Amino acid sequence: MMYRSVFLATFLLLLNAGTTLATASKPLASSCSLVQALISKGGDGGVTEMISQVQHWPSDKRAQLRALMAPEVGKFSYLSGEVYLVADFGEFMQEHLVVVEAAAFGTTYFRIVYEKFDGELALAWITFQGGYTEISKLAFAQVPRKLSCD
Repeated sequence: MMYRSVFLATFLLLLNAGTTLATASKPLASSCSLVQALISKGGDGGVTEMISQVQHWPSDKRAQLRALMAPEVGKFSYLSGEVYLVADFGEFMQEHLVVVEAAAFGTTYFRIVYEKFDGELALAWITFQGGYTEISKLAFAQVPRKLSCD
């Protein structure tokens, strides 16, 4: 089982990057795009999708995201995935739990927080773990509810 708790602290720092946002995707569409990229284009495609969703971050923070995610996520292929809503604070914040099956080792979990920037919700924070026990140490604000990517 893979443990990546170092990423939690790293991406909490990215929240304080002083970002502004020109355009933003809806959170569900963004999470579903990540799942689709992981399945259809592999881990490298998933990392590229993550980077495309954080264009409002400073370039050095995008580079840091790529450097941290590529070695861990990029080298695997993914078979299936789903998106769950685990926090909803209306127009201010949503958190998704993205659950994907990696061909090499099974289930991986991504926690993705979308926060309000320039009037729209945009990706603000992301972390991942290979085990549910680790990813759920920080409590969910609500009972997870499956969302449809169709």
